[in-house]
Amino acid sequence: MIETLVIEDDATTRILVENVLERRGHRVIAVPSAEDALEEASRRDFDLAVVDLSLPGMDGLELCRHLRADFPWSDRLVILVV
Repeated sequence: MIETLVIEDDATTRILVENVLERRGHRVIAVPSAEDALEEASRRDFDLAVVDLSLPGMDGLELCRHLRADFPWSDRLVILVV
């Protein structure tokens, strides 16, 4: 099963993405902020992250930089959603 982290501040979009991925066999953790995403990344390993580019506070690009620098994400797939 693919472990997927979804970071999306809009609740409707977050639920939609989570549902689509779960129907395709992903185990999804969905969070509304970059800070929550970093907390989840510190707890478990993910195969994939789907990241909203325009998050409040720390934006999606900065989050990706943190994931790559602070966690073993160099070989993980990160999808930025505009």
